[in-house]
Amino acid sequence: GTRDIAARFPNVRILDQNRALIAADGRITDFAAMRNESIAAATYDWILVVDADEGVPASMRDEVRAIIENNEPGVFIASRKFVVNGILIERCSGYPSEQIRFFHRSQTHGYVKAIHERLHVKEGVLQRRMQTPLPIPLPPRAELQPKYDRYLALEVQRVGTKPMAWWLRWVLYRNLRGALGLTLRTLWIRCTPGGPAMPLDYEFAYIRHMLRTI
Repeated sequence: GTRDIAARFPNVRILDQNRALIAADGRITDFAAMRNESIAAATYDWILVVDADEGVPASMRDEVRAIIENNEPGVFIASRKFVVNGILIERCSGYPSEQIRFFHRSQTHGYVKAIHERLHVKEGVLQRRMQTPLPIPLPPRAELQPKYDRYLALEVQRVGTKPMAWWLRWVLYRNLRGALGLTLRTLWIRCTPGGPAMPLDYEFAYIRHMLRTI
């Protein structure tokens, strides 16, 4: 219902997605290119990136307004906090989960990488952190596996064939190290007191995804 909600506001302009970046099943095939088209279409220079399943807390809205009014171009990192079944997850093996979500486009070269896209910040630009975490609702556990499968298929297509030395370093070693680290952190979280922890089935679903990437 994102389009219907956005259409209620007179200052919102709705743009159709570039169909060249959409697969037959309606899924995005190049996330960086899609984000870059959005940036190019923006009327103003300050960009706040929010996906359709996310929301912006009032405190983040106020923080964004204050930064814009200060009128000093910059790049700002948001700390993401996952939400599962309406519960804000305070402890997760993947924390800190940070992304650049607010920036002045004069400070960047746009997004790179078709999958797991990231913003290419210009050399010498200072990256600052926002005060307010961005809540990220996660879908039901049963919907995660098809999502991971899509990402994996797109990643295989993007990478193609690489030398064995590249695979050993950037796939085997990196993913084994990552999976081991997440497993140890998951166990540590379960053995220590604290706020709401990420459910184990979510934790192990991502660890399994990392291993399947190998």
